[in-house]
Amino acid sequence: MERLISEGAEASVYEDRLLGLRVIRKVRRAKRYRHPELDRRLRSSRTKMEASILLRARGAGVPCPAVLDVRGYVLTIEEVEGETLMSFLRRSDPQGALSVGVKLGEAVGRLHSAGVAHNDLTPVNVMVSSGDVRLIDFGLARFTRDVEDFAVDLHVLLKSVEALCPSPEFSRGVLEGYSRTFPRWREVLSRVEDIGRRGRYR
Repeated sequence: MERLISEGAEASVYEDRLLGLRVIRKVRRAKRYRHPELDRRLRSSRTKMEASILLRARGAGVPCPAVLDVRGYVLTIEEVEGETLMSFLRRSDPQGALSVGVKLGEAVGRLHSAGVAHNDLTPVNVMVSSGDVRLIDFGLARFTRDVEDFAVDLHVLLKSVEALCPSPEFSRGVLEGYSRTFPRWREVLSRVEDIGRRGRYR
């Protein structure tokens, strides 16, 4: 039985079953202010783009949902179980936070190496289960090779964790893991520092 689990600005997300598996269906909603035909094309193209990004990410070894079906503006993916990163960090000890930080940093490094920026890398879009991490919600992700885009990903992740569930060990782990899997990590970290300075002096 299909069940609505969230309503976002762009899409409604449902929990459902497909061949006995628990799945997530993401349905991009119509925008009334757009011409109907243009709206259909845009929703369809954005749905296909999200599916393409997930496929590339998984091909690069990024832990993220498998794409099961793409039809029009409906994307069906596997359901990811576990707890959000925010929930995990609020109860974790320093060693657990460090370990998960390293794994997440490695995952983000692989994502960036594949030429993808997530663009919404917050603690609610990372799931943790048995010490492993999965990235979810690629609705704003895009293909890119721009260091600035990658730096924004890291900046958003680190600052949102700092604000919601601060953990120095986790942040250290993220940077350690990222440096293992993304060859341009020094460029990105330098840009992260630049972004931080820009924010302070606005």
